[in-house]
Amino acid sequence: MMMDPPILFPEIPQLTPQQKFRLSKEAQIKEAISQGDHRALARLAKSKSGLLSDSLRKQAWPILLGCNADARVDPDWAAIAAHQDEEQARLDVDRAFIFYPPNLSDSQLRVKKGELLDVIIQVLRQHPKLSYFQGYHDIAQVIYMVFGKRKAVLVLEHLSLYRLRDFMMPTLQPALDHLNLIPPLLEQIDKPLSRHLRFTKPFYALAAVLTLFAHDIQSYSEIALMFDFFFGCESASIPVYLYTVIMVHRREEAFEFPAKESEMIHAVISRMPQPLPVSITDAISMSLALYSQYPPSSLLPAWKNISQYSILHTWQFPEPQALPTPPTPSPGLSHRRRRRRRRRTKGDHDNANHSDHDEKVDDGYDYIEMKEVQEKHPYGEMEILLENQIADSEAREEKERIMEEKERVLRLQKKQRRSTTKRLASAVSKLPRFPGAAKADETQQVQRPDLDEIPGIDRSMVLLNRSVILSDINAEVAGTEGSSTASPPQVNGTAPRQRFNFNSQQARALVHLGTNSFAALSLSVCIGIFGVWMAWFLRGANWM
Repeated sequence: MMMDPPILFPEIPQLTPQQKFRLSKEAQIKEAISQGDHRALARLAKSKSGLLSDSLRKQAWPILLGCNADARVDPDWAAIAAHQDEEQARLDVDRAFIFYPPNLSDSQLRVKKGELLDVIIQVLRQHPKLSYFQGYHDIAQVIYMVFGKRKAVLVLEHLSLYRLRDFMMPTLQPALDHLNLIPPLLEQIDKPLSRHLRFTKPFYALAAVLTLFAHDIQSYSEIALMFDFFFGCESASIPVYLYTVIMVHRREEAFEFPAKESEMIHAVISRMPQPLPVSITDAISMSLALYSQYPPSSLLPAWKNISQYSILHTWQFPEPQALPTPPTPSPGLSHRRRRRRRRRTKGDHDNANHSDHDEKVDDGYDYIEMKEVQEKHPYGEMEILLENQIADSEAREEKERIMEEKERVLRLQKKQRRSTTKRLASAVSKLPRFPGAAKADETQQVQRPDLDEIPGIDRSMVLLNRSVILSDINAEVAGTEGSSTASPPQVNGTAPRQRFNFNSQQARALVHLGTNSFAALSLSVCIGIFGVWMAWFLRGANWM
């Protein structure tokens, strides 16, 4: 009797802990997607390994962003007027697909670049008020690789309006508002590094923050994991926190140069995201802890300077859309108005006649037709917000320009006053000094030579000029003293001089009197007085 061969069951392979983790997390992600639970998806996106694969990201990212990736794409976008930045976008797309995906042939590369350019141009043409920035193609490339051409347009459009709007303004100021959060945040966690970077503007983080690190990270798996993290966060400021964490871990590179060499420090720090000093998982967990400890509202004064239309204020984590409830009629409304409101809410417009329409116009009540609400563009409110933000950014730029012009004028006036003061001081220092003042200032200034020591000057003429000046001054002083008591008599029918004017050369000669010259002048004055007295005496004695 022959025995049946034993049944051999295939050996079940033992799963590794990593495989068990992936299977468990994949089941959780699929369950959250099926239920539309964006909170659970956000928690899974921020955890280790993110959303695991592009097939899961294709279903999870629209839920995290709050957009509808299955909507109908406008087929007539090519007929829309060209955007002003299309040429720059075309130049950037020519440099796309360098690091990923690998092993592409030339024909495949041309097809992907053409489709990526179409995605970018379609978004720009549909929203001409958005401005293209260099590095936008890096973000669009990741979205295109996950969703393909058709759905990438809808996701990139939503992302541009809600998460990248600050970076697509006509001016750079809204983007700089994000970067200005780095210095106060760095002051909280690393004061020595903050003091070392006090002369360096935070422009070093511009490329990383604008492109959500897609411009700096060369691995597709890492940048996809970054996007999982960013889309799962409730704040649009989280790239700033992630960059700050990287800066702190590579702080020694900044200390290689003195604090005042800001250009060298900028060149070093701007390359910091690559290579990453820590794993992406650790960097994500540390940035989340940093965000919970120091939220953006605590980073003063940078937070106060941010526009109210910035995505830092307007971005809200998508909540489940609640079913619209009919409005409760106000007790102050009449029965006719309540009936009209119920009719408008239910969409029953067939019973409305011309007389009813006339009453609507006459009573001034604001009526909104349901047809208008249904045909409203889904991004209508965001377009209005975009216009307000553009106007606000232009107003802020104009205000800053005026302030800079005022500061420039003030600096120029201060410089002119300083130069004028120096010229006056130089002119005053060249003026002649009195003998007493010359002795007091002989330590600061060399005394001018005496007139008696200057060759080529007639000594008799100098003495004569000095005697004339002294006599005129004495007469002026006597006239001034006499005028306080009584009016002086007129001479030859003319009034006496009220003000004495003398030659500047004579005054200069009087000022430059030295010790010897003053003695000679005193002797000449005495001789003159004696001569006048002798003439008066001889005339009185009738000898003359």
